[in-house]
Amino acid sequence: MDLAEQIADAATKVEGVDNAVAIVISNLAMVGITLERDTARNEVEIKREVAKIVEERQPRIVSAYVSANPDIIRQLQEISSGIQRGEPISTFFDQISEVLRRMRAETNT
Repeated sequence: MDLAEQIADAATKVEGVDNAVAIVISNLAMVGITLERDTARNEVEIKREVAKIVEERQPRIVSAYVSANPDIIRQLQEISSGIQRGEPISTFFDQISEVLRRMRAETNT
């Protein structure tokens, strides 16, 4: 299991998270989470917990950005699928930069 898969797996163990996808670039993780429909937990709380777990359990990861935005999740899934098919990560740099910019903006709100 590669690091991105380990991170996605750890994220799905957080209460309130139904599914997760992760992309790792150097020491940065971008995690998209789908929330359980009937969760009573606050989305911001869940995202903070996922980020904390990723940063604590994966010493290589300095920053973890987490989003529940369906558009960001779709983009992360597309990038992840491309990487798994063997496409060079450089193919996705523009898309990754855009997703990261949006995730940072979301985190700062």
